[in-house]
Amino acid sequence: MDDIKQQSKGVRARGLRGVLYLPKSTATSQLYLNVNTSHPLKMAKTHKTSWPGPPRAPSPPFPSSKRIPTSPRKVFLLLVTAGFFSWAMLYLLPIHLPRLSSPYSSSSQAGSRLLSPTKVGSLDLKHRVVMAPMTRNRASEDGIPSDYTATYYEQRATDGGLQITEGTIIAPEAGGLANVPGIWNAQQVEAWKKVTGKVHEKGGSIVCQLWALGRVADPALVPKVYAPSDIPSSNGSRDLTVMSETDIDRFVEHYRKAAVNAVEAGFDGVEVHMGNGYLLDQFIQNTSNHRTDPYTPHTYLLPLRTLLTIASTLPSTNLGFRISPWSTFQDMLEPDPVRTFGGLVGRVLGDVPGLAWVHVIRPEEGGEDGVESIREIVREKGKGTAFIVAGGYDPESAKQHAENTDDLVAFGRYFISNPDLVRRIENDYPLAEYDPNTFYSQGLEGYIDYPDYGGRV
Repeated sequence: MDDIKQQSKGVRARGLRGVLYLPKSTATSQLYLNVNTSHPLKMAKTHKTSWPGPPRAPSPPFPSSKRIPTSPRKVFLLLVTAGFFSWAMLYLLPIHLPRLSSPYSSSSQAGSRLLSPTKVGSLDLKHRVVMAPMTRNRASEDGIPSDYTATYYEQRATDGGLQITEGTIIAPEAGGLANVPGIWNAQQVEAWKKVTGKVHEKGGSIVCQLWALGRVADPALVPKVYAPSDIPSSNGSRDLTVMSETDIDRFVEHYRKAAVNAVEAGFDGVEVHMGNGYLLDQFIQNTSNHRTDPYTPHTYLLPLRTLLTIASTLPSTNLGFRISPWSTFQDMLEPDPVRTFGGLVGRVLGDVPGLAWVHVIRPEEGGEDGVESIREIVREKGKGTAFIVAGGYDPESAKQHAENTDDLVAFGRYFISNPDLVRRIENDYPLAEYDPNTFYSQGLEGYIDYPDYGGRV
């Protein structure tokens, strides 16, 4: 529920799919992938020509001693020499001639860092506008994405863009919310293949956000509501099952298998959801975790085990995670967010080298100093790890933020009502307003019926 509540065109047959070698033992299994992560940017060449000027009156003939050579060889050499100096004048002198525009620039947006290329792990992107994960409640009761889900993501895909899916349940016992997608069985994988195929046809990249609910699960939808400690949330079940170490081991394996399935479904990577008061966030924060075993809050043991296990399944350059240090959603209230989550980020980047991105939801008001503190940890220890920030941005504030920080910026609700959001940002087109009443309404209204600028759906 993340951000809602808080063209040369060609088919790209790529993703993380590769040859899988799975040992019999799943506890310490390693999965090696032959991954094609080369996505070279194609640069268009601009050919410049010059105008020779208006016709001139014929000059008087040269004296016979200084006539222009007339032999074919000398004429040829003269033309070659003239051509070389013409080229030098055009390319070496500071002459400002019209240039063909980039697909991600316009006269008003030229030079905008938000629309400039960047790299996220193994993914080469042509701009820094990211589609944030957003729960939409359009899956079937058994967690299968519909055909309209493929249309929804296709509408919002761009050449060289990055999309992060809605939270996707890793196993039936990790769920507890109606009509959200899963990725634990073959039917779900086949449905997700339609989504990734449509996005790749448009030249985009898409990663799957892996999700477990924990103490906020609906007890009517799961046999047990698992939690790190017997501390219920105000809107959750009062009958919690405190996770044993055996339960924890089983959930780590759920994450690993979900990552394997994401590879099979054609995703370009996975993002582990560690925010918004869900299971991994519950283990990180003191407000929901009073354990005295190795899984205490500041050991970060469960998040670390989860990421390390997934990193044995796919390259760390296709792996990231999302946190919400300042969120109070679902009764989360960390007294020292920078210390707690800065410590988490530092530990993860030290233990999982090459991690592709860290995705942070900023505070609703102020708190930029805290975001900067976490960003500095990423810059110091990440060695190329990208920083994605989300939280109530509009085009102008996102452009300013990208100019100041070099971050990628994730948009949520504006991507719902503006399928062509990147094009609107490029051209300063006005944004369509979203309708909150259709965020979770389970119908097609407010899902795939928002038009592009100019009226085309």
